Amino acid sequence: MNYEKSIVLYREAMSLYKLDNYDEALDLFYESNKLYIHGKTFQKIAEIQYIKGNLHNALLNAEFAYKLLPITDSICLLYAELLIKNNKKNQSIEILESIIKRNSTFKKAKLLLDNVK
Repeated sequence: MNYEKSIVLYREAMSLYKLDNYDEALDLFYESNKLYIHGKTFQKIAEIQYIKGNLHNALLNAEFAYKLLPITDSICLLYAELLIKNNKKNQSIEILESIIKRNSTFKKAKLLLDNVK
C-alpha cells in the first residue's frame, strides 16, 4: 500500500516539478520518500535544492541517491556536480571516471571531467 501511494505522490511531484513549482513538488517528494525510499526521489529532492541554492542539503540528498542507485548515470553526474560545488573535486573525479568507464558516450560526464582536471 505504501509503495503505491508513494508512486502516486512521486508522479504528482513530477508534474509540479515540470511546471517549475519547486516548493510544492519538494513537499510531495518528501512525502513520497516517507512512504517508500527511492533513489530517484532523492535525486529530484537534490535537484530542487540545487536550484534553490541549498548546496549542502542538495549534496546530502544526491549522496543518498548515489548510495541507492550507484550506477545510474544521471544520479552519478548530479552527485559529481554537487561534490565540485562543495569543493570535493577528487571524489568527483573518481565518480566521473567511473561513469565514463561504464558509458564512454556520456558527453556531459566527459565535459565535466575535463573542466575539473
